[in-house]
Amino acid sequence: MRDVTERHQAEQRLLESRDLLARSQSQAQLGSWRFDPETRQLELSVEASRICGCGSTTQVDEAALLRRVHPCDAAALVAFWERVKTGHPGEVEYRMMVEGGERWLHSRCDPEIAEPGKRCRVVGTTQDITAMKLKEAELLASRQQLRELAAHLDQAMERRRSHVAREIHDELGQCLTALRMEAAMVRARFGADLPEIAEHMATMKRTIDQTMAVVRDVVVMLRPATLDEGLVPAAEWLLSDFRRRTRIAVRLDAPEEDFELDGDLATAAFRILQEALTNVGNHARASCVSVSIACAGGQLELQVQDDGIGFSPDATGCERTFGLLGMRERALMFSGAIEVDSAPGRGTTLRASIPLSQGREHA
Repeated sequence: MRDVTERHQAEQRLLESRDLLARSQSQAQLGSWRFDPETRQLELSVEASRICGCGSTTQVDEAALLRRVHPCDAAALVAFWERVKTGHPGEVEYRMMVEGGERWLHSRCDPEIAEPGKRCRVVGTTQDITAMKLKEAELLASRQQLRELAAHLDQAMERRRSHVAREIHDELGQCLTALRMEAAMVRARFGADLPEIAEHMATMKRTIDQTMAVVRDVVVMLRPATLDEGLVPAAEWLLSDFRRRTRIAVRLDAPEEDFELDGDLATAAFRILQEALTNVGNHARASCVSVSIACAGGQLELQVQDDGIGFSPDATGCERTFGLLGMRERALMFSGAIEVDSAPGRGTTLRASIPLSQGREHA
């Protein structure tokens, strides 16, 4: 007779440990596996077997498992296995074809220390990330919808600006012109006999002239008429106005003939340039700004470079954040991109690249 109490207690603790591990893996949807390069067999935990759609099978051949991988992800998984076989750690995301559809999995591995003269075995984990991928897809769809809404609102705002600019120019401009003519007629008719009236009419004409200048400035700010002539003429006007207001030297490098651009694309590029120059005028403390506009490789290339104080593009809470965000969103409307190269003390270069042949991103 032998006392086997201690052995039974150890076996009980082992069973409890295995049960706890199985429960933990099930709750986390994370299974473990071991790959033996000698036998080319995968030893799966119960949860890993369920995740891979193998049912109750815990011993799986490598080739049989690869046949169930989604065709689009097979190359990535094969590359992962080649790395695994050489004992290198790695991770990969792929889709596995299971009963009822497909399942997104994330696998990672670490090599086991091999005995002398033997190839190392590899242990790893596989997690079901299908729910996370669905949430990512929902988030991307939500972001896309927000971008579509922003693009729609931006286009509607541009149309509204054009309409308001025309109304102000036509209606208010005509009224002010009529008032000026009436003031001139009153002065001409009664000014000789009543000097006070002549003086009041002269003051009124000056006030009307000042108001007409303000109206012209408002109309231009809403939508400059040169934008209807093309991007390059609009850029020339914008830079001239920028030089006049800020006393900062400007230089434009653009072709003599304007580009054949879609109206919405030209407007977006103009607004990006306008916002970039606004940032320079408000923050850069620059003495010179260089702007280049070109079409190359099917892309509209816009660059704004200044010799100002610069800034850190990664800085949080920066005053420029919303301006940069607005420029990026305008470029994204047309599948374009914005790059900013800057650092404190060495100026800023902003580059916008927008495809010419593609429509809006949301179209």
